[in-house]
Amino acid sequence: HTDILCDGFFDGGRGRRLCSLAHLRAIPVDEKREVIVVDKGTDTMLAQYTERAISSVAPIPDRESKAFALSLLVCSLMGGHRGGAIDAECYEQMQQLKRKLRTNVIPLGMITIGCCRHRALLFKYLADAVGLPTRLLRGAWTDSEAESARKLINGAKGESHELARSGHAWNAVFFESPSMDTGVC
Repeated sequence: HTDILCDGFFDGGRGRRLCSLAHLRAIPVDEKREVIVVDKGTDTMLAQYTERAISSVAPIPDRESKAFALSLLVCSLMGGHRGGAIDAECYEQMQQLKRKLRTNVIPLGMITIGCCRHRALLFKYLADAVGLPTRLLRGAWTDSEAESARKLINGAKGESHELARSGHAWNAVFFESPSMDTGVC
């Protein structure tokens, strides 16, 4: 797997034209989705997260344990497990950061309450740093996939859960055995 996230990568999300980071920085602060930039050379928190992952996760010998440890680290760095409240808290934090920085471009390391796109991006970046073969995936639940998943979850727990029918981001971790490949985050 050679798709490594390099410093300088940025994600404008849905609804933004492809253009330079300089152009995106010049756009007046708006209510649209933030642009996330990944660069440990200019983002001291991301550099610290990377060093933490290298020292605590990289030495773990097997991929499954490494993926689990990294997912716990990313969860802790991105606000823990907050359930359904995370989207509103994340949105509010993004608006505060955009006002504070006076730009729609937010360094990944400044995000402390992250939703799926932030967590998946951080997981991918740190996985690359610790040598864990991973892909960043994005897509949408189709109605049939959402309904199948809802039946599975509701049947197992006996309660109702709403699943996203719009954009989602996650990671695929590649283990030594192809039969163990799975999504994480």
